[in-house]
Amino acid sequence: MNKKDLLLSDNWEEIIAYINQERETGLQLRDICKGVISKDRMSQRIKENGYTYSHKLKTYVKSVEKMFLEDEQSPAHKIKGGTEKSLRRYKNTLRFNGIKDETNKINMLLKNLEDLERRVCSLENPINRKDSNFNPIHFNEEPILKSFKLYPSAVEAIEKLNRHYSGFKKQDLLSSLIVQAVAQYIELTDSNEG
Repeated sequence: MNKKDLLLSDNWEEIIAYINQERETGLQLRDICKGVISKDRMSQRIKENGYTYSHKLKTYVKSVEKMFLEDEQSPAHKIKGGTEKSLRRYKNTLRFNGIKDETNKINMLLKNLEDLERRVCSLENPINRKDSNFNPIHFNEEPILKSFKLYPSAVEAIEKLNRHYSGFKKQDLLSSLIVQAVAQYIELTDSNEG
Protein backbone atom coordinates (compact mmCIF):
# COMPACT_ATOMS: atom_id res chain seq x y z
CA MET A 1 0.00 0.00 0.00
CA ASN A 2 1.46 3.35 -0.99
CA LYS A 3 1.51 6.49 1.16
CA LYS A 4 -1.50 8.11 -0.52
CA ASP A 5 -3.72 5.04 -0.19
CA LEU A 6 -2.66 4.57 3.43
CA LEU A 7 -3.31 8.17 4.51
CA LEU A 8 -6.71 8.27 2.79
CA SER A 9 -7.81 4.86 4.11
CA ASP A 10 -9.90 4.21 7.24
CA ASN A 11 -7.38 1.85 8.85
CA TRP A 12 -6.49 4.19 11.72
CA GLU A 13 -4.13 1.90 13.58
CA GLU A 14 -1.92 1.65 10.50
CA ILE A 15 -2.24 5.37 9.73
CA ILE A 16 -1.24 6.37 13.28
CA ALA A 17 1.60 3.82 13.31
CA TYR A 18 2.89 5.24 9.99
CA ILE A 19 2.61 8.87 11.17
CA ASN A 20 4.37 8.08 14.47
CA GLN A 21 7.13 6.23 12.60
CA GLU A 22 7.67 9.19 10.26
CA ARG A 23 7.64 11.67 13.18
CA GLU A 24 10.45 9.69 14.82
CA THR A 25 12.60 10.55 11.81
CA GLY A 26 11.96 14.25 12.50
CA LEU A 27 9.17 14.94 10.00
CA GLN A 28 6.19 17.10 10.95
CA LEU A 29 2.59 16.19 10.10
CA ARG A 30 2.53 18.72 7.22
CA ASP A 31 5.61 17.02 5.69
CA ILE A 32 4.07 13.56 6.05
CA CYS A 33 0.78 14.62 4.43
CA LYS A 34 2.36 16.81 1.73
CA GLY A 35 0.94 16.14 -1.71
CA VAL A 36 -1.79 13.83 -0.38
CA ILE A 37 -4.01 15.72 2.05
CA SER A 38 -3.76 19.02 3.89
CA LYS A 39 -2.32 19.02 7.40
CA ASP A 40 -5.45 20.65 8.81
CA ARG A 41 -7.76 18.08 7.21
CA MET A 42 -5.56 15.23 8.46
CA SER A 43 -5.53 16.70 11.99
CA GLN A 44 -9.31 16.93 11.88
CA ARG A 45 -9.64 13.29 10.72
CA ILE A 46 -7.23 12.15 13.46
CA LYS A 47 -9.33 13.92 16.14
CA GLU A 48 -12.61 12.62 14.69
CA ASN A 49 -11.32 9.07 14.99
CA GLY A 50 -10.41 9.42 18.67
CA TYR A 51 -6.67 10.12 18.49
CA THR A 52 -4.71 13.03 19.92
CA TYR A 53 -1.08 14.11 19.97
CA SER A 54 0.85 13.60 23.21
CA HIS A 55 3.62 16.19 23.54
CA LYS A 56 5.13 14.19 26.37
CA LEU A 57 5.34 10.95 24.36
CA LYS A 58 5.81 12.78 21.06
CA THR A 59 3.39 10.42 19.34
CA TYR A 60 -0.28 10.18 18.43
CA VAL A 61 -2.27 8.03 20.87
CA LYS A 62 -5.93 7.25 21.52
CA SER A 63 -7.48 10.11 23.45
CA VAL A 64 -8.78 7.83 26.22
CA GLU A 65 -5.31 6.27 26.76
CA LYS A 66 -3.36 9.54 26.71
CA MET A 67 -3.42 10.29 30.46
CA PHE A 68 -2.62 6.68 31.39
CA LEU A 69 0.31 6.43 28.95
CA GLU A 70 1.77 9.80 29.97
CA ASP A 71 1.57 8.97 33.70
CA GLU A 72 3.18 5.59 33.03
CA GLN A 73 6.10 7.31 31.28
CA SER A 74 6.63 10.08 33.87
CA PRO A 75 9.69 9.49 36.06
CA ALA A 76 9.08 9.28 39.81
CA HIS A 77 11.25 8.52 42.83
CA LYS A 78 10.29 7.11 46.23
CA ILE A 79 10.37 9.22 49.35
CA LYS A 80 10.23 7.93 52.94
CA GLY A 81 6.91 6.33 53.73
CA GLY A 82 6.51 4.76 50.29
CA THR A 83 5.00 7.83 48.60
CA GLU A 84 6.16 8.91 45.18
CA LYS A 85 7.07 12.39 44.03
CA SER A 86 7.22 13.39 40.38
CA LEU A 87 10.48 14.72 38.97
CA ARG A 88 8.67 16.89 36.41
CA ARG A 89 9.23 20.10 38.37
CA TYR A 90 12.96 19.33 38.65
CA LYS A 91 13.19 18.60 34.92
CA ASN A 92 11.34 21.84 34.10
CA THR A 93 13.78 23.76 36.31
CA LEU A 94 16.73 22.18 34.53
CA ARG A 95 15.20 22.89 31.14
CA PHE A 96 14.49 26.52 32.15
CA ASN A 97 18.05 26.98 33.43
CA GLY A 98 19.36 25.46 30.19
CA ILE A 99 17.29 27.94 28.21
CA LYS A 100 18.63 30.79 30.37
CA ASP A 101 22.21 29.65 29.74
CA GLU A 102 21.60 29.40 26.00
CA THR A 103 19.93 32.82 26.01
CA ASN A 104 22.94 34.32 27.81
CA LYS A 105 25.29 32.71 25.28
CA ILE A 106 23.25 34.06 22.38
CA ASN A 107 23.19 37.56 23.93
CA MET A 108 26.97 37.47 24.39
CA LEU A 109 27.44 36.39 20.76
CA LEU A 110 25.15 39.19 19.57
CA LYS A 111 27.08 41.72 21.66
CA ASN A 112 30.38 40.47 20.21
CA LEU A 113 28.88 40.67 16.72
CA GLU A 114 27.78 44.27 17.32
CA ASP A 115 31.28 45.14 18.55
CA LEU A 116 32.78 43.60 15.42
CA GLU A 117 30.34 45.50 13.21
CA ARG A 118 31.28 48.77 14.90
CA ARG A 119 34.97 48.03 14.40
CA VAL A 120 34.45 47.14 10.73
CA CYS A 121 32.48 50.36 10.21
CA SER A 122 35.25 52.38 11.82
CA LEU A 123 37.82 50.68 9.58
CA GLU A 124 35.71 51.35 6.49
CA ASN A 125 35.73 55.08 7.32
CA PRO A 126 39.47 55.78 7.56
CA ILE A 127 38.93 59.52 8.08
CA ASN A 128 37.19 60.10 11.35
CA ARG A 129 34.87 63.08 11.00
CA LYS A 130 35.01 64.12 14.69
CA ASP A 131 38.03 66.38 14.25
CA SER A 132 39.29 67.25 10.79
CA ASN A 133 42.27 69.23 12.18
CA PHE A 134 44.11 66.12 13.31
CA ASN A 135 45.32 63.72 10.67
CA PRO A 136 47.85 61.12 11.71
CA ILE A 137 50.95 60.91 9.58
CA HIS A 138 50.98 57.80 7.45
CA PHE A 139 54.48 56.42 7.43
CA ASN A 140 55.88 54.70 4.35
CA GLU A 141 58.70 53.13 6.32
CA GLU A 142 58.77 49.78 8.02
CA PRO A 143 58.03 50.17 11.72
CA ILE A 144 60.87 49.59 14.17
CA LEU A 145 59.92 47.79 17.34
CA LYS A 146 60.70 49.89 20.39
CA SER A 147 59.23 49.35 23.81
CA PHE A 148 59.08 51.76 26.70
CA LYS A 149 57.12 52.17 29.90
CA LEU A 150 54.19 54.55 30.13
CA TYR A 151 52.53 56.08 33.15
CA PRO A 152 48.87 55.10 33.74
CA SER A 153 47.66 58.63 32.97
CA ALA A 154 49.45 58.48 29.60
CA VAL A 155 47.85 55.10 28.82
CA GLU A 156 44.40 56.49 29.69
CA ALA A 157 44.98 59.50 27.44
CA ILE A 158 46.15 57.26 24.59
CA GLU A 159 43.10 54.99 24.99
CA LYS A 160 40.80 58.04 24.98
CA LEU A 161 42.49 59.31 21.84
CA ASN A 162 42.25 55.87 20.26
CA ARG A 163 38.49 55.76 20.95
CA HIS A 164 38.09 59.28 19.55
CA TYR A 165 40.01 58.41 16.35
CA SER A 166 38.90 54.80 16.03
CA GLY A 167 39.39 54.83 12.27
CA PHE A 168 43.17 54.88 12.63
CA LYS A 169 45.65 52.34 13.88
CA LYS A 170 46.91 52.94 17.39
CA GLN A 171 50.47 52.66 16.08
CA ASP A 172 49.88 55.48 13.56
CA LEU A 173 48.28 57.68 16.21
CA LEU A 174 51.17 57.25 18.64
CA SER A 175 53.83 57.72 15.96
CA SER A 176 52.11 60.89 14.73
CA LEU A 177 51.86 62.29 18.26
CA ILE A 178 55.54 61.59 18.92
CA VAL A 179 56.62 63.20 15.61
CA GLN A 180 54.42 66.26 16.20
CA ALA A 181 55.57 66.64 19.82
CA VAL A 182 59.23 66.40 18.82
CA ALA A 183 58.69 68.91 15.98
CA GLN A 184 57.01 71.36 18.37
CA TYR A 185 59.81 70.89 20.90
CA ILE A 186 62.44 71.56 18.24
CA GLU A 187 60.58 74.70 17.09
CA LEU A 188 60.31 75.88 20.69
CA THR A 189 64.00 75.31 21.45
CA ASP A 190 65.07 76.92 18.14
CA SER A 191 63.00 80.03 18.87
CA ASN A 192 64.44 80.26 22.42
CA GLU A 193 68.01 79.98 21.13
CA GLY A 194 67.55 82.48 18.36
